[in-house]
Amino acid sequence: MSSTKTNRRGIPWLTFVLVGLFVLLGLAVAGKLTWDATFDSSIDSAYAQWEAGDVLINYLETHDDQWPRSWDDLEPHYDPDHSMVAGWSFAELRAAIRIDFDADVDALKAASLASDLVTFDVIGGSSFFAAQFEGGPNQVVHAYFRRGLPLAPSPASVPKSGGPTVISK
Repeated sequence: MSSTKTNRRGIPWLTFVLVGLFVLLGLAVAGKLTWDATFDSSIDSAYAQWEAGDVLINYLETHDDQWPRSWDDLEPHYDPDHSMVAGWSFAELRAAIRIDFDADVDALKAASLASDLVTFDVIGGSSFFAAQFEGGPNQVVHAYFRRGLPLAPSPASVPKSGGPTVISK
């Protein structure tokens, strides 16, 4: 009779434990690699959205506030050597960003002037998981159309009780 302990299926316990440890190790490594790739791409996405907002604003400034019809209109306004996402080609920026080229620029202007807060979503990351900096690229467009008007306080500066934070000197 063998002295090796087995479970109900006849598999030696040591084999069962080792396989379990290898599976856990594999899941841990896969999780770490996925986390790193997601974190890196989230940072890239945030900078890409910022860059796309700047490219869009540059286009608006040089085309009498006319909304671009396609990425082809924006390409001449992208400078990869002075970009927030240095080293990215225009094709890489385009792949990372979605822009609503059918947006009504007059409606965007009206919405921007009517509200201190952004009420539209015309530019952002192409991925559902895309991170963005506070306010995001739509805030950039909103602020452009509100030139000279005060901006709404960021959500982080508004206390839970309401009203803006007042800082006295």
